[in-house]
Amino acid sequence: MRLLSKNTGFSLIELLIAMVLTGIVSVAVFSLFISQNRSFDVQEQRVALHQNLRAAMEIMQRDLRMAGFDPTGADNFLVTDVRNRDQAFVLDPNGEGAIQFTADLNANGTADVGETFDYSIDDPDADLIPDLRRNDGTGQQMLGEGVEVLRFAYAFTDSTGVLVMNPNATLLETPEPLWAFDGDSDNLLDAALDTNGSGTITTADNGGGLALTNFNDSTGNPLPATVQLDRIRAVKIWMLGRVLQPDPQYQPGNLIYKVGNRNFNHPNDNLRRKVLTSVVKFRNLGL
Repeated sequence: MRLLSKNTGFSLIELLIAMVLTGIVSVAVFSLFISQNRSFDVQEQRVALHQNLRAAMEIMQRDLRMAGFDPTGADNFLVTDVRNRDQAFVLDPNGEGAIQFTADLNANGTADVGETFDYSIDDPDADLIPDLRRNDGTGQQMLGEGVEVLRFAYAFTDSTGVLVMNPNATLLETPEPLWAFDGDSDNLLDAALDTNGSGTITTADNGGGLALTNFNDSTGNPLPATVQLDRIRAVKIWMLGRVLQPDPQYQPGNLIYKVGNRNFNHPNDNLRRKVLTSVVKFRNLGL
């Protein structure tokens, strides 16, 4: 009787099964690696976007808190311009939001070089991606890369010096000022953001705003049609930023962002976006 050798190899079927199992495991491991790598890239872009917006907002807030700083009492320092601008800082009613203000940093009673600040959207690095721009008269600096939309709205006082509040805010909400903006590029506040009387600013509000004469001052009388900039006491800021690289698998759907008086419809360009808001009170202007 012939005995089988202990050195008998694998059969062809066994080899095929082993190869198939190895292939399945390899594909699973590779797919997991790709998925984890993509998740890491997405998270890294989100963190970079958030940090970029936060850093830009922090610098803007620091400057804005100095608006109207006037230790000599010269009464020459305030918010000086709230009109929209294009990327060359030229007046443009259809442009992005911009703000210009002065502060007497050297305490000599006059606005010298380095004491007039403006913020707007520009593309200083010429990469076709809009950025947040700062200029203090000594040259422009890029503060936030990929900031596409910038909007401002302002809280102001009535003729009696009382801050005008939004009468539509419910008792359950934090009291909100009546946020207003310059709707016709004449450098005067003339329109309120809350157009539907909801008490809050949402995508349901009309981008053209609601005339200030629809609201009352602290004495119960209608507000004037326009308000001078020297009555401004606080500013609300909206910045909408985007990541720099697209993600082919990101589909935002019908996503709409509320950015001041603008509804921004998310384009189908596979770029993630984020809106950051902040309120700065002008302590040097009486609030």
